Amino acid sequence: MTPEEQARQHINKLLPASGWCVQAKDSVSLSTQPGVAVCEISFKTGEPGCTLFVDGKAIGPVETKPKGHSLKRVLNCSAVGVEIVERSAGSSF
Repeated sequence: MTPEEQARQHINKLLPASGWCVQAKDSVSLSTQPGVAVCEISFKTGEPGCTLFVDGKAIGPVETKPKGHSLKRVLNCSAVGVEIVERSAGSSF
């Protein structure tokens, strides 16, 4: 298992413990509860570990990157991904 996969497993345990409903991209229901984390939605800019939604609106990604990885590109790609999700809110993934 890669360090990124290990980090994703750890994050996927922490999210529910913090009150988030974690869902797979093939079974999304943003109305399940106020905080929903959808895992591995594919965007043109990449595939974040999870995309966080509050009250059906995308608020940002959860990314896993190796120690020392520059976050500048991650932040730029994540911002574009959230914009894409916001435009498609309400549609199926």
